[in-house]
Amino acid sequence: MTKIVSQLNILSSRHSLLGSVIAGPMLILLLALSGLAVEMRFLSDHHNLLKQQQVLAHAAAELNIALKTQSQLWLDYLLYQQTNVNSWNRFRSQERATLALANKLLVQVEKDQLQSDVRSIIYALEILRITYQEKRSSLLQNLENFSEKNSTLGHIDAVPGALISELYQKIHQHANETSNTLRQQALKMTGLFALLLIAASVTYSRWSTRHTQRFLNRQEKNHQRVKWLLRHDYLTRLLTRSQLIQETNIKIRDQKSLYAFHFSLSNVKDAAQSQGHSVQDQLIRIAAQRLLAEKRPQDILARSIGEEFILVAEDDDSLALRRYARKLLDKIEQDFSVAGFRYQIHCSLGVSHYPEHADSSSELLRCADIAAVHARSLKLQTPCLYSAIMSERIRQKIELVNDLKSAITKNQLTVLFQPQVDINHRNIVAVEVLARLTTNNAPLNYPDVFIPLAEETGLIHVLGKAVCRQAIAHFETWLKLGNELTLAINVSPKQLETSDFVDFLQTLCRHHQVPTQKIDIELTESSYIDSHYPQLNRLRELGFRLSIDDFGTGYSNLGYLSHFVPQQLKIDKSFIDSMTHSDRKHALVESIVGLAKSQNIEVVAEGIETEIQAHILKRMGVDIGQGYLFSRPIDATSLQTLLNQPLSSLQRSV
Repeated sequence: MTKIVSQLNILSSRHSLLGSVIAGPMLILLLALSGLAVEMRFLSDHHNLLKQQQVLAHAAAELNIALKTQSQLWLDYLLYQQTNVNSWNRFRSQERATLALANKLLVQVEKDQLQSDVRSIIYALEILRITYQEKRSSLLQNLENFSEKNSTLGHIDAVPGALISELYQKIHQHANETSNTLRQQALKMTGLFALLLIAASVTYSRWSTRHTQRFLNRQEKNHQRVKWLLRHDYLTRLLTRSQLIQETNIKIRDQKSLYAFHFSLSNVKDAAQSQGHSVQDQLIRIAAQRLLAEKRPQDILARSIGEEFILVAEDDDSLALRRYARKLLDKIEQDFSVAGFRYQIHCSLGVSHYPEHADSSSELLRCADIAAVHARSLKLQTPCLYSAIMSERIRQKIELVNDLKSAITKNQLTVLFQPQVDINHRNIVAVEVLARLTTNNAPLNYPDVFIPLAEETGLIHVLGKAVCRQAIAHFETWLKLGNELTLAINVSPKQLETSDFVDFLQTLCRHHQVPTQKIDIELTESSYIDSHYPQLNRLRELGFRLSIDDFGTGYSNLGYLSHFVPQQLKIDKSFIDSMTHSDRKHALVESIVGLAKSQNIEVVAEGIETEIQAHILKRMGVDIGQGYLFSRPIDATSLQTLLNQPLSSLQRSV
């Protein structure tokens, strides 16, 4: 989890730096583009101004030309008015055109002052038009003094012309003023953006420098944290196993005498199953704190894996080291108090020595681990010093495990059946399935060896399913031949831990057309019964019979019978062997039978070898007997032969 958080912090820092690297230049670019936009706006406005100036100047020139043409047509009219009748009409047409150009110019002009000047021109043109009409009327009445009258009229013509010339000059003057105004505004905006650009560049440079420095500082902190996490366990804050090996190598190079203590907490997971993994973590943390508090300064303490710790002690005094180991073991085995609950945690301690047992740090830790495993298997409550024979036992166990895997793969599994007999009528009513191996490794062929080994390694799941397949296949044949039997199958509590085992049994019975009511599931009396109620209830709902095997050899806790009521109870062979010469055991067997009968539970006695035992059990009310008195475990063919024999043969079948 810490690794993920660290990676997220680094990623966030990178994104922050990336954002700052992009945001600063983007701001500067935006300011530069804004300044460029102002310049472009100035050029555009200046271009429009020049264009408007050209339009107005052209219109004023046209108006001036039109006025001159009008004056010329008036002179023509005066000179040729007696010979050319149309001269007056041409003059009038030009007069109207001149006035129209003046009105058009008025529309094009935007500035109020220029509009006033154009209106003055229009007004002068109107006066001139009226004057022309009056002069023409006077001329038509009296042709004398023509030159004098004409000079007066020319003076009137000069007024609009002067006004037009003055307008033309004002147009140029207005354009220059507006251009200067735009240029000044552009210079101001350009200066403003230049200042902003410089300020932004300086600010960004300073901010980027500080931000980059902060980023580098965070990177350095993250780097230091990652280095710390690589060297330490996050839960306990102790060194990791790899770091401990590195530091141990340094001491070995210095030719120091070293002892490795391997602490293995045995029942922490039980607390986790009942109270949750947070309790497990707290127990591990408390154990680490206790070891850390008792550790000497020159020693190295680390968490190995799970609930295991390693301490490498530097000392030449073996006796002092033994006392030190005993002190640490006593300290760590004190009661743990977590969330108002008290826990008793057992610890196995294995000890190895350099250079006596190993020549390297890895070998030193391996030997201590082997010693701890040996201490846990023997349930020792004292430090266990490593010896070479422990490695040999580990090697033998590994060899047994490999041979067991090979035997399952090569189908070297044999299924035997031991009859269970109605103790009153001596007829076979059930058979118990017994698994055997036929391998070249003789010790592995014993059930007391390979079954616990299979449970420890997890191979019990494959082994158990293989036994069920063979047994139910034979059982199908016997049922089809008309035999009324029940098949008893021993099931390990480990098998009930898997969610598919009950479904496997149901599918197997359906495939072979075997009624589930004919299958008796035998479970040993142990604490596992209390933790498998859902699976047991499902087996019962599907019709399977449930039986307690080896009753009386477990935790002797009868309280579970109020919750878990089996159909059958099997008395262990150890009680049957001793009841004939021990009144106490006789009374105990009788009490077990009475208890079962009070609960309407069928009773099976295992290990019956004599008729005396059979007679006593019959008098007690035992229903079914099983043992060498009736038959040894036999294969499927021999069992079929036995089923076809008379009942009297069951008194002694070898």
